[in-house]
Amino acid sequence: ISALGWWDDAKGLSAGLRLIVQAAASITAVVFLQIFVFVDWNFTVAQIQIPTPAALVFFIFFAIWMTNLYNFMDGIDGILGVQTITVAVAAAILCSRVSTVNELTLMYLLMAGSTAGFLVLNWSPARLFMGDVGSACLGFLFAILALVGVANDSMSFIAVVILHAAFIGDATITLFVRLARGKKPHQAHRSHFYQKMVQAGFTHSHVSLIFAAINVFWLFPLAWLLETRHLTEWAALFLAYAPVAGLAIRFRAGVDSPV
Repeated sequence: ISALGWWDDAKGLSAGLRLIVQAAASITAVVFLQIFVFVDWNFTVAQIQIPTPAALVFFIFFAIWMTNLYNFMDGIDGILGVQTITVAVAAAILCSRVSTVNELTLMYLLMAGSTAGFLVLNWSPARLFMGDVGSACLGFLFAILALVGVANDSMSFIAVVILHAAFIGDATITLFVRLARGKKPHQAHRSHFYQKMVQAGFTHSHVSLIFAAINVFWLFPLAWLLETRHLTEWAALFLAYAPVAGLAIRFRAGVDSPV
């Protein structure tokens, strides 16, 4: 995934070729996890039982979407670094509830620590940019680590999509709005609500800090309450995504601003 992003940054690749390689990488990762990790896997989403074959297909599409949405959301200084650090640290804390020392917790902490070093140079005004080589890789890693967490019961899948709600919500709502308006999904644009916030007068730093605050003070507590059985899955999902949907409506995500 990183090599693909580097090639795309340097030479430019077609959307079709990128999708083929991303699909191949996602299929390979999910199949390997199924072979080596998912033993007697019993996958449930929001109390809905999903058979293993359907779950595997779902996770392949999830990995592809996470790879692309993290790329889509890397559009202003600092936002991807802030997102990665806050989500990775939150995920590490949730995973440590199961075991104080485990590989998944360490992986999340490594992601957070390495990204913190990058963020020093990427904070507005940025002197260093992540590009596809970094953003797509982070999205792919988050997706695969989510599957590992589900496999070893370190963290539920619903907790994962709650922690990522700000990015998943913005990217997904924007995509569907644009598709409904007849736009091509791979067409370049600046209509995510985080970009519309900048157009409305917020600075890059302000938007990045708003996303950090949402992650730390709203989404992480919701995920914690879910994992500690103090909140139902449907209630947690609603509380996580309703504010994100509200921001998307407020800033008209997916609607191109007049030139």
